[in-house]
Amino acid sequence: MINRGITTPDDARDFLNPRLNDLPQPRLMKGLDEAGARVCRAVMNGEKIGIVGDYDVDGITSAALMAVFLRKAGIEPLVRISRRDSGYGLGIEDIDEFRDADCSLILALDMGTHDHEALSHAKELGIDTIVVDHHIPGTDTPPECMVFVNPHQHGCEFPDKDLVAVGLSFYLAASARRHLDDTGFWKGESPDMRELLDFVALGTVADMGRLKGVNRIMVTSGLARMEAGMRTGLKHLWNSACRGRRSVSSIDISYRIAPRLNAAGRIEDARLAYDLLVSDEDEEAVKLTRELESLTNRRKMIEKQVLEEALSRNRFDTSNICFAAGADWNRGVIGIVAARLSDITSLPAFVLSIDDEGICVGSARGADRIDVFGLIDSCSDMLERYGGHMNAAGLTVEKDSLEDLARRLDESAPGFAVSGKAALELDACLPPEVLHAGLVKDLERIAPFGAGNPEPAFLLSGLRIEGRKVVASEHLQISLSGPMGRIRAFAPRMKMDDAPPEGSEIDMAASISHSDYSPPLNIELLVRDIRERT
Repeated sequence: MINRGITTPDDARDFLNPRLNDLPQPRLMKGLDEAGARVCRAVMNGEKIGIVGDYDVDGITSAALMAVFLRKAGIEPLVRISRRDSGYGLGIEDIDEFRDADCSLILALDMGTHDHEALSHAKELGIDTIVVDHHIPGTDTPPECMVFVNPHQHGCEFPDKDLVAVGLSFYLAASARRHLDDTGFWKGESPDMRELLDFVALGTVADMGRLKGVNRIMVTSGLARMEAGMRTGLKHLWNSACRGRRSVSSIDISYRIAPRLNAAGRIEDARLAYDLLVSDEDEEAVKLTRELESLTNRRKMIEKQVLEEALSRNRFDTSNICFAAGADWNRGVIGIVAARLSDITSLPAFVLSIDDEGICVGSARGADRIDVFGLIDSCSDMLERYGGHMNAAGLTVEKDSLEDLARRLDESAPGFAVSGKAALELDACLPPEVLHAGLVKDLERIAPFGAGNPEPAFLLSGLRIEGRKVVASEHLQISLSGPMGRIRAFAPRMKMDDAPPEGSEIDMAASISHSDYSPPLNIELLVRDIRERT
């Protein structure tokens, strides 16, 4: 098996049984105590608080977490969720909206690190701002906000740098609660912070936060809370996306829940997803769930069209990167298309949408090959705006600079390369007869799976294909037989021609999971690769 950082018995205990009381001390996070004190003061004084969250799941859950916490404290915040058609990050128009609503404090969640102009505007207006963000600062100049909470900032001693915005928002809410505790604010017991960990699990998994350390502790606890009982809105979305399955896993969030929540911001308005997460009315939740399902189907159709156009034309002559741009491509899908292009071309991918005014908004995906944020940062003099992480970033550039930007990125890319994309890593070779429910339970002990803790993958030999069919228009469902009986496999985005024919004896690289819909073994294989035995 791959060593997942376990070298001692204590390591094994902490990995298999992560505990909330093992969280690092919040005092180590620069700015956190000051931010919690300012939120406490706003609550005590009955101030109007504005919340602005990014349009992805991390930003949406961050806003939902803080809004739910503040409501418990008797404050109804003004919540604004960004729109993709307004550009990336915090804008001056956001600040003006909060000013018009008489907000004296703004919480900028999953944004703000690079939004110097908007934050300077807020400062000029006399509005306090707290930035809670995990995007890597591109310069040594911190944003002009009252408090900056970002573990990547200079001088922050918090040991775990992998927290995403919703995890940082959890720490902010906990800090505010502690300050309110010290004032004797709560009538009775103060809120149980563990009740907010479902938001942390959703946002962390969706944003591909590394599931080690603090993230692992909070996600494990958040999944357990979801399994014990879900909020009204999330319950209806879960029943629709996961067909009411009782067990809750990070894989379900990654492949079923997060894409539906993200569909709102990609196609229409991310506010729909926020409203669902904070809804406590069944009728409203059913309506919002149906809207998200409809938007998800639309997103798939648009994504397919843009991908086809990017592959057939609109690509620049580059060798170290894949760079494509097209007029009026839907900005909500260009990140997904960039990821697909990267998979297809085995290159880091940049996909940009050009609007009628010649402004190009793009997404980049590094796929562990290149530090795309560092690469984009090296070209910052050509860009209007940019931000992101090593593997995923966004940028805005003028159309007249596109060709020069593509050439410069291509020339500079080798200097930002990380270790080449590894071949498919397998944890072990397993004979098919060991496939049984007990094995799945053993594997679940090292869950949750995701970035930093990948789902184990195995080489299975001696299976035979009994049937194949296309499901959901773009995936294969394969029926297999072997010494253990019949078993079902799911091959995402695999074409019929890519799979060996019926009757073939095969070798398969796959992960193994529980499925209530695959009797008699109740096991399903997720195919990573497949080949016919010769």
